[in-house]
Amino acid sequence: EALVENYRDQFAQWWCQLRYVTSLCLTPVIDPTIVQIWFNLLFYGLGSKKQLLEDFAKIYCKDNPLIVVNGYFPNLTVKAILNALVTKALNVSDASVNAQFKSVHEQIEYLQHIWAKHEQIRSPRVKQRLHKHAQMYHDVPDRIYLLLHNIDGPALRAPRAQEWLSLLAHIPQLHVLASTDHVNAALLWDTRQLEHFNWLWLHVPTYARLSSETSYEGQS
Repeated sequence: EALVENYRDQFAQWWCQLRYVTSLCLTPVIDPTIVQIWFNLLFYGLGSKKQLLEDFAKIYCKDNPLIVVNGYFPNLTVKAILNALVTKALNVSDASVNAQFKSVHEQIEYLQHIWAKHEQIRSPRVKQRLHKHAQMYHDVPDRIYLLLHNIDGPALRAPRAQEWLSLLAHIPQLHVLASTDHVNAALLWDTRQLEHFNWLWLHVPTYARLSSETSYEGQS
């Protein structure tokens, strides 16, 4: 418990690292010339980090919507994560909006542009979609927090899934906190994906039992 309490003492520092975003970073991601300065946090080390990260999120991620995803669920899909993000971004409970997207890429593109000013959107298709739902996103939150337990879970290890997640993590208004329990997790990502994730690696071994994380092993 002393070890976990030591990590709790670092909560404020984690918060500063997660939110270290200059005014330049608020420029939409569609402008590749802007230098974006912020970190997504990746927690690694032996033992379950689930309770620790949820405690951190409850204290420091209360100012805007928080989405908690259990990456160890065997049937989890990136589509399900995207549905939750779009619903939170639009501040609506009706998931029918998500049904209008033809592909995962279209849904990611929508999230990439939802915080952009209308004149900065180059894609006519995205601009039309945003205009169609203008009445729904007038109060889009400043940011969204995504807490992803086990980003290297069985259902998310596919290269395509990690590519989609890296595109999400590259959105300045989406702050990602993720955990991994595998020593070779870095091998999941290529150089470009690592640039998109922009991880700050935090070593937080808790040595706690992986009860939740291993409860679905052998299931599909």
